[in-house]
Amino acid sequence: MVLTATVVGGLVAGAVWGFSKRAFVAYGTVWVLTLAVETAFLVDSSERQKPAYWILAAIFFLVGVALIGVGTWVRGRSEGVP
Repeated sequence: MVLTATVVGGLVAGAVWGFSKRAFVAYGTVWVLTLAVETAFLVDSSERQKPAYWILAAIFFLVGVALIGVGTWVRGRSEGVP
């Protein structure tokens, strides 16, 4: 779930709003809500205790931030901006 929210959310936010505060707020909100639902309902309680779970979550979040930039670049290319 978090991986899907990372890829789709990052690319869509970047493509729609560009590299702006609005894109980061929208992406961050969707991502945090997805992480909360996944952690509460899908992840075993023993897995939540492991640092690797939280480290991977942080890595996925940073990948999504980078994908906002990719979405912005794709939008620029489709509009003919070099």
